[in-house]
Amino acid sequence: MFQKLKRGTLLVVFLLLGFFLVGCSCDDNNKEIPRTYVADGIYLEYKTIDTNNKPLISTVAVTIKNDAIDSVYIDCVDSEEVVVDGVVDYKLKAKSRKELGYLFGLYNQDELASGYQKQDLNTEEGLQIYKDYLLAQNKKEWFEQANLLEAYFKTGNSVLELDNGYITSIEGVNIKDIGFSELFVKAVANAKAGIFKAIKYVNNYDIISVVAKVSKAKKVEKITLDVVSGKTSAGVFKFDVESRLTMKYAYGMYNSNNPEYEYTKQDLTTAVGLETYRVYLEQSHQYEWFQQSTLLTNYVLSNGFSKLKLATDGEHLEEGLIEGVIMPVGDYYKLMNVLNKYMGRGLG
Repeated sequence: MFQKLKRGTLLVVFLLLGFFLVGCSCDDNNKEIPRTYVADGIYLEYKTIDTNNKPLISTVAVTIKNDAIDSVYIDCVDSEEVVVDGVVDYKLKAKSRKELGYLFGLYNQDELASGYQKQDLNTEEGLQIYKDYLLAQNKKEWFEQANLLEAYFKTGNSVLELDNGYITSIEGVNIKDIGFSELFVKAVANAKAGIFKAIKYVNNYDIISVVAKVSKAKKVEKITLDVVSGKTSAGVFKFDVESRLTMKYAYGMYNSNNPEYEYTKQDLTTAVGLETYRVYLEQSHQYEWFQQSTLLTNYVLSNGFSKLKLATDGEHLEEGLIEGVIMPVGDYYKLMNVLNKYMGRGLG
């Protein structure tokens, strides 16, 4: 067949065939390689714990870079006792164990064997004596042990050997596993599922959380804002079983006397009280917390975080921005900004 073609025609045929083959090769090379994790970013997981009758938060953050675990960050926030009008309560500390560093004082207590006496770590002298003691006794402060645990997790290992809750399987580490192994596994699972989280605590022990679900196509599919609180009774603290989102109307943000609508504060643990409150909200054109939270996150989902604007007080939204959202949102805005950074500005 080719013998009947002219030499120029034959050249054109081979050139066209070459372009076709090259084109196919490029398409193969440009195929997207399947990812282990949905997107690069920081994936946080946390746990609220009632330990020794006090509130505590454990956190593990896994940073994914170039579709691999780049780093792991472990931390813990303790609480301290506060007494108001003779009543014992608690509040989460302003600084975490990592932020406190040596000031956390994991081993800062009298030790008969070495002759060490507990020091005032807020003084330069006391802090130096404590550091020298750690060095002499070959002991590591909490944050130093956490660093070793992070390095262990970074390799992909999550199994820990424990003795009464204390880690025994990593050289130089004997701190208690306050859910860290569990949280690392969950944080990695979040990265594989495209679930970003950020948390912030306010008002002693209110835990605000923002969660964003991202698809494999890097599209934000859902955003959830929630708050979990707790209560102290007779000196014993417990986190609430339900959050503000799950409580819905039972949270009762506006459940107080309102003479204008002849409304009397209701017992929201009863069906009658709950329904009376719901009707009152409709009549007074007010939205419960869970409804305002949903309006806020839906706005960000549709318009992007950059379109969310605060009023000059830094607490409320610009007037008229989202109809029905009148509650203070300053802390929610700040937390969404953190989440946006975790996502590489993925909230838009």
